[in-house]
Amino acid sequence: MNRVPRRWRWGLTALWMIVIFVLSAQTGSGQHSAWVLSTFLALLGLPIPPDWLMDGLHTGVRKLAHVLEYAILALLMAWSLLPRAGYLYRAWLFTVAYAVSDELHQLFVPNRAGTLTDVVVDALGATCALLWLARRSALIERRDAAC
Repeated sequence: MNRVPRRWRWGLTALWMIVIFVLSAQTGSGQHSAWVLSTFLALLGLPIPPDWLMDGLHTGVRKLAHVLEYAILALLMAWSLLPRAGYLYRAWLFTVAYAVSDELHQLFVPNRAGTLTDVVVDALGATCALLWLARRSALIERRDAAC
């Protein structure tokens, strides 16, 4: 069914969790990501927007990063849990639990704050990824059944 050994799947999942932990342990990441966004806009030759718009773009980019990092974690977790029954549900629960623990961890990092909003955004990323995976799996099963 899955040709990648289970220990490798779990290893990649654990490695991604470490990446998330390290990123959330950085102080002043908001200033860094604002600088990256300004530099990116400048490289594209776009003018730097007014502060109110830049703040909105910055928030959007940061929330999108949350969605993506937890979508990846949910997919890795689902892959690690294969072929157990209820693997999608378990992957979602574990991913959201990790999001909660990450936000709690940020409460102890200087210049960071753990927020319930970020947990909701992380859960949204996990939900979207796992719904996509469920749909893809259903399509593959239907295709294989037709053959």
